Amino acid sequence: MQDLVYKYGQRVISFLIVITLLVNWEMFSIIGAAGLTLANNLLIVIWIILLFTSAIGLYLKTNWGFFFFYPGVLLTTIGFSIPLIPFVISVFAFELRPWIMIGINSMLLMFALWTHWLKHVINKPPKQVH
Repeated sequence: MQDLVYKYGQRVISFLIVITLLVNWEMFSIIGAAGLTLANNLLIVIWIILLFTSAIGLYLKTNWGFFFFYPGVLLTTIGFSIPLIPFVISVFAFELRPWIMIGINSMLLMFALWTHWLKHVINKPPKQVH
């Protein structure tokens, strides 16, 4: 199980991020819209940059992909209430959707932490005996 997570975990997260960006493409179109403050526009731009950069970094299996993903998932959850696994929350009742979204994003965050941890444990150089 750990070998599969180590081998494919980062790319699975990257794939989910790309799907999330594609499903929420309307976020790109509201930048600069009437009624949005500069702070709102900056949050949207920062969100897009964080997720896009983390998707590239995780696909390439780099550490910096994780460091862009962590604040990106927090902004996605707290700032925009967008699930990182799209279409799942539409199955649930409207009253439960915020809790399901928080659960989905929290589980994906824990999966990313596990994958990041495995990357350091598996790539750890062996101890030399003197």
